[in-house]
Amino acid sequence: SGLSLSTPATTINKVCASGMKSIMMAAQSLMCGHQDVMVAGGMESMSNVPYVMSRESPVYGGVKMEDLIVKDGLTDVYNKFHMGNCAENTAKQSRISREEQDAYAVGSYSRSQAAHQAGVLAKEIVAVSVPQRGKADVLVSEDEEWRRVDFSKVPNLKPVFQKENGSAAPAPAVAL
Repeated sequence: SGLSLSTPATTINKVCASGMKSIMMAAQSLMCGHQDVMVAGGMESMSNVPYVMSRESPVYGGVKMEDLIVKDGLTDVYNKFHMGNCAENTAKQSRISREEQDAYAVGSYSRSQAAHQAGVLAKEIVAVSVPQRGKADVLVSEDEEWRRVDFSKVPNLKPVFQKENGSAAPAPAVAL
C-alpha cells in the first residue's frame, strides 16, 4: 500500500459488516474534522475464521473447540438460532412470499451482472492474488457470484434453513 508502518490502523470485527463499519468510521472521522484523509475498506475471510475454546479450566477429558463461523458469524446472538432463520422469520412476519424473494434475487443478480459487464465497478474493485498450495496463484479481479447464478433454476431451489414450510432459498440468501 505504500503506507508507513507508523500509520495508525484499526481492526474491526463486525463479521460481514466489518468493511461497512470501517467506511462509516472513516466518514465520521472526516465529518468531525478529526482527519483530513482516511483509507477504509474491509473483507471477510471465512476460510480463516479460527476455532476457539473457553478460558475456563478444562474438565477432565479435554477441551471443546467451537467454530467461530457458526458461533460468531452465523448465529443470532439474541435468539441463539441460525441467521438464515432470521430471513425465514422476517419473510413470515412481513408476508414476503417465496416468489417475491426469488424475483428480488433475480433482479439483484441481473443488476449486478449488468453493472459488472458495463464496467461500472471497475474502479472500485482491486485485483487480489490468492496463493494456492502447490499451484499457481489465482488472480481474483471481480465478484464471482454473479457469474454462477442460473435464473432458470431459481424457482426450483429448495429452502435451506427450514426444510418444512420454509421459503428462504439459496438465490436470495447470502452465498457461503
